[in-house]
Amino acid sequence: MVQRAGAFLLMLVFLCSGIGAYAQQPASEGAAAPAEKKIVVEQRQASDEEKTVSFDFPDTDIRVAIETIAIKVGVNIVAGPEVKGRISMKLDNVPWQKALDILLKTYGYGFVWDEGIIRVMSLENR
Repeated sequence: MVQRAGAFLLMLVFLCSGIGAYAQQPASEGAAAPAEKKIVVEQRQASDEEKTVSFDFPDTDIRVAIETIAIKVGVNIVAGPEVKGRISMKLDNVPWQKALDILLKTYGYGFVWDEGIIRVMSLENR
């Protein structure tokens, strides 16, 4: 199954001579079985803090930028009615929460977590 590239960290563990440890096989009676060489591929989902984003929003509606971040990262974001305007932002390989925080603070907004949903609002309403 193929998942979004940013969501998984692919780790290769080589169990080969000179790279890793030999896989241990039980010895048969009277003869030692040769070690079997294996390649193990392990995937783990990146935590929310590890997910990074790269964006280029030239003269973009702020609500479109917020929705794009929500879709790319897989979080629920609701913007209040006061959240409006056009933004310009270019970020490369930044933790997504930092990117959202910088975007919102730069334009006078903030966010709070509310039972697993991010609410975006003006700093006065926060």
